[in-house]
Amino acid sequence: MSGEITALEPQQKNAERVNVYIDGAFAFGLNQLEAARLRVGQVLSDEAIQELRSRDQVSLAVERGLRFLAARPRSQAEVRQHLEKKDFPPPSHRASISASCAAGISG
Repeated sequence: MSGEITALEPQQKNAERVNVYIDGAFAFGLNQLEAARLRVGQVLSDEAIQELRSRDQVSLAVERGLRFLAARPRSQAEVRQHLEKKDFPPPSHRASISASCAAGISG
C-alpha cells in the first residue's frame, strides 16, 4: 500500500485526528501530532505506513485507558481487560498502563 500522500484532512467527528489519503484514496487516520510530521506529496513505504498505524494504535489505547480511568481509580488488570474488549493489541495495553502510572492515576 505504499504511495504518495495526496491529502491530509481533519476528521469531521474528531478534530484532534487527521485522515490520510494515499494516491487519492483514504488510507488511515492519525492523531494530530503524528500527522504534523507528514506532508502532501511525501512518499510512504509499506513499513512507514505500518509504523504510523502502530503508533496510532498505542496513542488511541493510551487515550482510551485514561478516559476509562477518569470515572474512578482502577487496577492495571481492569485497564488491560477494558482495552482487550476494545480489541487493542497487548503492546498498546502496556503503553496505556505505563502512561496512567506515570500520571499517578492507576495502581
